[in-house]
Amino acid sequence: MLITFILVLTCLSAAEVPNSPADTLRRWAPRIAPVSLADPRRPTLQVGIEYFLLPQLSLGVDFGTRVVLAKSFRQPEQQVRHQTYRAEVRYYLPLARRSQQFVAVEGFYVPYASTNHYGVLERKGAFFTYDQARIVRHTWGTGLKYGWLYPFGRQQRWWVETALGLGLRRVPARYSRIRNEQPADSASAYNYRYQEWQLGTQPADGGYVDRLHLTASFRVGYRLLRRVGGSYQ
Repeated sequence: MLITFILVLTCLSAAEVPNSPADTLRRWAPRIAPVSLADPRRPTLQVGIEYFLLPQLSLGVDFGTRVVLAKSFRQPEQQVRHQTYRAEVRYYLPLARRSQQFVAVEGFYVPYASTNHYGVLERKGAFFTYDQARIVRHTWGTGLKYGWLYPFGRQQRWWVETALGLGLRRVPARYSRIRNEQPADSASAYNYRYQEWQLGTQPADGGYVDRLHLTASFRVGYRLLRRVGGSYQ
């Protein structure tokens, strides 16, 4: 659905064709999400690019990959492999004072694998304990965002951005390389299903769960394009 929407917007914007290669270049805005590096469990280097189809309308893509921590600062359950892929369509509202607001539709895909120790898994309604297991999740979803952009610096080309959003995500799970799998006792099964920090139960082996997706983002970027009076400069 998101890809179809992007293609439609691209076709609609075809009437505003860049006049030169320099004009095309000025439509791009590289960006980075520094807060993702501060995640203590999954530090991620996330970079992206935004392309302006129109002064108020843009397409954006972001890619993130894990940052490998020193072994002494990493717990066994944090030995993970993951990437993040995001695409969004964004519409900017009229500039107000020093900030500009926007609404966006985004889709995301997050392949994630971790090696867990001494846990519990569910399979076909039964629960099992294990000493070690490899868990692979390929999460995907979509959502709506509302954000604020604050330009600064020379010619107002630098900007910082914050956004909040709400959507849905699907989280499938697959367990492999399981060591010492044993039927779980009732106490272990209960604790697994009703841990206070979990937003619902974890996916069963070979299954999935659907969840609400909350977004809070912070980005820093640089616009090669500067909009003045509705034109590109």
